[in-house]
Amino acid sequence: MTYDKVLIEVLPAARAIIAKKMISSGMNQKDIAEKLRITQPAVSQYKRDTRGHAAIFDEKPELREAIEKIAEKVANGELNIDDATGEIIDLCRNV
Repeated sequence: MTYDKVLIEVLPAARAIIAKKMISSGMNQKDIAEKLRITQPAVSQYKRDTRGHAAIFDEKPELREAIEKIAEKVANGELNIDDATGEIIDLCRNV
């Protein structure tokens, strides 16, 4: 997978998954935005599914499953967004 595809398609979709996990764990949008270093409107768009969909996940459901596990760690506070991003990039190198 090219680095451009990761940056343009996978990482925004991964942020959407992470944001939704954090919302479902009870965090508010402002706090999520701060932790993910994105804007609160971006979190709102992720929540409403108007931003962050990646067709790659339809083609490679195993990638989505792996990102879901990373998102769970971020939502639980076990992993910060920088480390999560690194893990996601590593995953994409092996896809």
